[in-house]
Amino acid sequence: MKITIFIRLLITLTFSLPVVNPLFSQKETWIWVFGYNNVLNFNTIDTFPIPMSIDNMFFGTYLYSYTSTISDSAGNLLFFNGRASLEDSYNYISNWNKFYEPMDNSRHSEKMSGDDYLIINFPGRKNLYYSIKTCWHTLGANSVYTDIAYDIIDMKKDNGAGSVILKMPQDRYHFPERSDYDVNKALPIKHSNNIETWIVTIGNSAEYQCALFKSYLFSDNGIKDTVLTFLQKNTVNSALFNKSTNGKFVVSSFIYEQGYLEYHEILISSFNNKTGTFSRYKSFTACDSCLIISAAFSPDASKLYTIEIFFGSKEDSLTNNTITYSKGSRIFQYDLTKSSAEIPKSKKQIGSTITWGHLKEKIVIGKGGYYDIQLSPDNKLYISRFDTNFLSVIENPNDKWEKIKYIDKFINLGKGTVIGRFPVFCNNYYNTHLSITTDSSFCEGDTLIIEAGLSDNTYKSSYLWTGPKGEIYDTPKITIPNCNVSQSGIYRLVVDVNGAKLHDSAMIKIISNPVPLIKGSKEAYIKTIEEYSTNDNMDYFYFWEVEGGNILTNPNRSRISVRWDSVGNCFVKLNRTNIKTGCVSSSLLEVIVREFPEANISGDTTACQGDTILFNTFFNQNLTYNWELKDFRPISSLNESNIRIVCDTAGYGKIKLIRKNKITEEIDSVERLVLIHQRPEKPLIKLNPDTTLEVTAGGYRYKWFKDGKLISEQSENKIKLETTGRYSVILIDQNGCESELSEIIEIILSNKETSKHKSSITISPNPAREYIEIEFSSPRLKPWFEGVDAIKIFNLLGECVLSVAQTFPSVDSGQTGMSDLLRIDVSGLPAGVYFVRVGDWVGRFVKI
Repeated sequence: MKITIFIRLLITLTFSLPVVNPLFSQKETWIWVFGYNNVLNFNTIDTFPIPMSIDNMFFGTYLYSYTSTISDSAGNLLFFNGRASLEDSYNYISNWNKFYEPMDNSRHSEKMSGDDYLIINFPGRKNLYYSIKTCWHTLGANSVYTDIAYDIIDMKKDNGAGSVILKMPQDRYHFPERSDYDVNKALPIKHSNNIETWIVTIGNSAEYQCALFKSYLFSDNGIKDTVLTFLQKNTVNSALFNKSTNGKFVVSSFIYEQGYLEYHEILISSFNNKTGTFSRYKSFTACDSCLIISAAFSPDASKLYTIEIFFGSKEDSLTNNTITYSKGSRIFQYDLTKSSAEIPKSKKQIGSTITWGHLKEKIVIGKGGYYDIQLSPDNKLYISRFDTNFLSVIENPNDKWEKIKYIDKFINLGKGTVIGRFPVFCNNYYNTHLSITTDSSFCEGDTLIIEAGLSDNTYKSSYLWTGPKGEIYDTPKITIPNCNVSQSGIYRLVVDVNGAKLHDSAMIKIISNPVPLIKGSKEAYIKTIEEYSTNDNMDYFYFWEVEGGNILTNPNRSRISVRWDSVGNCFVKLNRTNIKTGCVSSSLLEVIVREFPEANISGDTTACQGDTILFNTFFNQNLTYNWELKDFRPISSLNESNIRIVCDTAGYGKIKLIRKNKITEEIDSVERLVLIHQRPEKPLIKLNPDTTLEVTAGGYRYKWFKDGKLISEQSENKIKLETTGRYSVILIDQNGCESELSEIIEIILSNKETSKHKSSITISPNPAREYIEIEFSSPRLKPWFEGVDAIKIFNLLGECVLSVAQTFPSVDSGQTGMSDLLRIDVSGLPAGVYFVRVGDWVGRFVKI
């Protein structure tokens, strides 16, 4: 076998050679086998990949088929697969070894009719691979549909050239319940567990009259699961199907009719590599009167490149009646960062091979027409030129169209010819050297971690992250403790690897996660029960923890009761989970727990009979109080921290306080004896002839009152009367106990009137039995005292017992002149001393 190496075409001497960095993908993608006798080797230290033409290799890919190639981790070819079309005998072969020969045990009993060929790793076995193909199946005389079949290859067999150890018969298909489903294209995408692999397909269903996706999950036991995602009805998908390097997006296209025109719609779908399902991301109408035959994402998935065949027709300008058709194709760029409505406006033409002529067929690519576009290991987009031996390239596919650096003739393939499509690799081989590990969302307060890395760290590289607010990070790993909502957004990464730049980004959402507020006391006492709470919200699940105590209620509620059992620094901790977002926030309240002050009762230890006493004790809202009394009468609640009692009985009384917590556990108790003294008896007062008041009981202190005001406190039991007034007295014994207030005695004294009338007024007889006569020295025809309405007689208690009005002498009574004598009947008065008051004059007589 002869291998001839061809050098890249030099367009101009002044044109700088592009730098090829095959490290941009894992080395498993470094060798491409495609078309007729074409091998493109990126496993080189040169500045561009090396094309090789393999003589006597009876392999040529079918026009519309994908092939697949796999190399080892050092970039050496292992094997490849595809549908051979050079020689009919090789239609029984689909697997080819590293010597470009049919693989051992790879011949099937029937022709391997199929469109797409894929190679993926066998989970957990480095030497095993799945060789997968889409197969045609015949149901009945005319019904044909396509589905998945596979072989298993062991690369340890046949001295390292590999051998098929399991053949999947053609009649074993995996969609029997949907026999009308026709798989058009297939792609490999790594599962989120990075072990298993999805084979995602797109096809048409006549039964459902729509295009749909079907995902096959390949595990270590064949096809583990299948998942369907239905798309819009009345659509037929075309041959376009490709994925982004990160496996998050898939591009497909659909043809639908509207009036007399056929429209080509491009659909960008989000792929969930955990569930195998698709969801619509963006869609737009690309063109009418065209067919999109190939598409590829830029490495950062910000741009989409398509190859379109134009259906154009026009009248001949010379004859005006001859219809001519276009042939060839065009390359366009779309900006996927825009909305679905704006994407068509961003469409820019990169190149065109369109020519016009008298053609027999309406749709013709034409020699040299753009046919397939695929991302290469060096992050460039290679473009195949139909039925030629050269490739075009877009060197900077992430840039805007004017900066992409399109080169029309980039690689000369020598003897090879471009027929068919470029090989397809699993997305994990592309840019897995540059992988971002992070979660798409974080909770406020978490540590935000975004980490990027190259699978091969032997190359000199530098990292530059740009955060949502322009903040810069120059390390592979971003760590932001206690992140907040304002740090949400896109974190863009540029990695410089030997002068080549790789781009990726991570969209981070930080969910609001406020810290819960714990309400409750920061100080407590041993054995007491405290309540702690937070704002109640049905969106949260609560879990409380306590150090130094026990939770007495449900710890999954917004409010708990805690009994503190330990003295010292304790805490209450609340963990709160948002049911909707899954965010967990915590809060901790430190609580100082002390020993209780020893139970005591403050208040008097002695009192007088009838006194009211207030007793107090240390108050704590989490305690309950119970007072027990003996020989006392309560006048307030027995269940407060203070109590008022009345001492009704003289002698010793007892008071007891019992303190409990809220669950009636007794904490402690204390007792106190109180001595109650008997009060002095109510005092009696007598008026002495020497104008003094005297208390009959001696041996006390005496508090004298005049008109309700204290005028003297003394040890003598007499008081000299100086002025008129109402007099009373209280006795105080040696224990400080006071008697009741004595009866009030009203005393009227006037030295002026007494002196004035001393010789002119007399009372007789004195002592008296039946009456007394008051004699005035000079009779007058008017009252004896101006302003006095009556003559009043008082007993020793100061009570008025008799009142006689002042009148003129009465003729009817036998009085013939004005009399100076007034007789008053006192026969009804009991024996005793009495006082007579006439105005300010006071006289005294004794009744016997």
